Parts: sequence; C-alpha cells; structure tokens
Amino acid sequence: MNATLCNPRPFAMIAMAIACVLVIAGSTDVRAATPAFVTRVTAAQTVTNVQISVVASAPVEYQFVNVRPNWIVLQIAPAELQIHAGTLPFARGVVKKIRVGQFTPQAVRLVVEMASPTPFRVIPLHDELALLVGVPGETGILPDAGRTLPDVAAVRGGHGGPAPSAAGTTPSRVPQASVQRVHAVLPGEGIGPVRLGMRIQEALAVLGPAKSTQVLPDGNMLYAWFVPPMNRGIGLRATPSGVVYRVWVLNDDQYAIADRIRIGNTETEARAALGAPSQVVADTSSGTKTLAYSSLGLWVGIQTDPRYTFYGRIFEFGVTKPEALAPEH
Repeated sequence: MNATLCNPRPFAMIAMAIACVLVIAGSTDVRAATPAFVTRVTAAQTVTNVQISVVASAPVEYQFVNVRPNWIVLQIAPAELQIHAGTLPFARGVVKKIRVGQFTPQAVRLVVEMASPTPFRVIPLHDELALLVGVPGETGILPDAGRTLPDVAAVRGGHGGPAPSAAGTTPSRVPQASVQRVHAVLPGEGIGPVRLGMRIQEALAVLGPAKSTQVLPDGNMLYAWFVPPMNRGIGLRATPSGVVYRVWVLNDDQYAIADRIRIGNTETEARAALGAPSQVVADTSSGTKTLAYSSLGLWVGIQTDPRYTFYGRIFEFGVTKPEALAPEH
C-alpha cells in the first residue's frame, strides 16, 4: 500500500484513527485554477477510531504544514469554504480540537489538535483522501518528507500568504488503496467499512461488539449496532459460517450514495437519483415503505409513520448482492 507515514517522535502507538476524506467529483484535472467548494466537514467516533469527512465539489490537492508537534495541519487547494469557518463541536480521545478555515483565497486549512504527537499517514485514493492517526503496526517513516512544509503563517507573522514550494514537494496522489469512506453506501458492495462477503470477525473488529445478536430460524445470525429509541446505526446478517451477506444503516443522515442521495432525502429525490425501483413494498404494520433496486443490490426505506423523525423521508439504506429480493429484517 502506498502511503505517507509521519511519526514525529517514538511515542507509543495510540489505537485510534482519523479518516479525513475528500469526496471529489467532476474533472480529473487537479491543477485547474478554479477552486473546489468545501461544502461539508463532519467528525464521528467509532469503537476503534475517529473519522473526519471533508466534502468538496471537485478535485483538490493537499500539503502538510509543520506548525506544532501535536497538530496535524492539512492545507487543501485549490479550495474555498462554502460553510462557516470555525471549530467543530468534537473533542474525544487524543483529539482535543478540530478547526477548519479559509487560510488564503485558494487554500482551506484543516487543523487537528491532539493531546500529544501521534504517528499518522495519508492514503490518497481515486476520489478520497484518508488521514490515519495512530495506525496500529505502523512505526517507521516512509520516504515522503517532501510533502511537509513550514508554517507560512508563523514565518510571515500570521499574514497567511501562499505557501512556497518546498524542495521535492509533489502533488500528494498515489494509486488507489483499500480504504473506503466511512459513511459511503455502495450498492451491491457494502456500507461504510462493512463489505458483503467479509467475515463477521472482521466486521466486529471494525464496528466493535454488537448491541444485540440473534440467531434466526434459518440458522443465520443478525447483528445490530443500534438500540431503541433512536435505532440509529448499522445492522447486518451473516451466514452460520460467519460470512456477511446483508448490511443496512438506519436513521443516520451522514450516510449517502455517492453524495447524490442520503438518509433524510425524500422518496421523490430517491427516485430522481436512482430511477424507478424494481419493487415497492408497503408495510402498514411497521409504518415503512421499501423501494427495492434488485439489479443494484440496494433497498431504500421510507418512513411512513408520522411519529418518527424521518417521516416521509429516507430512514434506511440496505445493501445485498445484485438481483436479491427485497429485505425482510
């Protein structure tokens, strides 16, 4: 796997990770002068890591900026903020503060302040950029130091001029790796870190212990990471031999299909994005409607009970193998 790994000091490896994902669409010319628009920055904690998502409207490049040993500063360009600059309401574990701002007219800075310096690496993908902090088993430094720049704001007294090119600095892009965006719904493939066909032990290692488990009459197993009253999270089914064959997510509006349609959108918006479903199942007893897209390996749940938050909107995405029938979970 090609990656950038930075270990400022021989500190003990911390068992958490931050994934900073740039969701990129449009032209593949990353050197275009027209800046991309940063439209969303979110942070979430899983059992094993903290994950930050930065969504942009077009391809961008990044550079590290050397400010303080316990800060990770990512300069994203060309880019403009389309959200308010400031601090995210997130502080957990080693992460003390996450800030985003418009550093120059062409550059957005993401700053992750930590309690102490922590090893990290970057894995650029085809349409994503993953910043991993405290990666288990990674202790060395890969020969990629040309991507670390001095803090231009500090050098220039805080004026925030453009960063000079460091010797050997190159656009930070490497071949696609095996890291997936945390809240991606991939029809026919999986949701977030869970993939169809993976072993249940792998899913448990990523998601942590399930909130509940159940042996189904056919011998298959149901695992749920959500509980009443919110019922917000991931569920999956596995075969008796422990192979995941179905996964779904409920009531979490961070999950989306290619940033085109997400939990919280309307049925009309779902049909506009995905087309006509192959099957529609209305269940008056549960107050739900299911739009099945069998050829995609996808179902979309619409909440029809007015007592619940996503009434009249998408509350669920589910993934199976293509051509599978509508779910019964």
